[in-house]
Amino acid sequence: MNKDENVLLKSILVDLEEDESFEKLVEELKLLKNQGYRKTDVLVYKNVIEEVKLRGIDQTIFSNIKEKQDLPDYVVLDFIECAGVIKDKDFKKRVMDA
Repeated sequence: MNKDENVLLKSILVDLEEDESFEKLVEELKLLKNQGYRKTDVLVYKNVIEEVKLRGIDQTIFSNIKEKQDLPDYVVLDFIECAGVIKDKDFKKRVMDA
């Protein structure tokens, strides 16, 4: 599906710790099907702070970068993840040799 041609019909919060949330999600999907819809996108969002904790990133460093650079959470998370990749690939040496 072309995302530019899609419109948000509804948003459903699913708590992965509660089985009732899964039942609610299935019921909502069945309702959409009964209304004549044949396809839909299911988008999964994550809480960035929870992801920072799960990845073992120092929350103080994360917060400092976010505040000083005035960047959205997901950009800071990507930046921190990318920094390790660049370091591992001898990025500085390759730039200096160019």
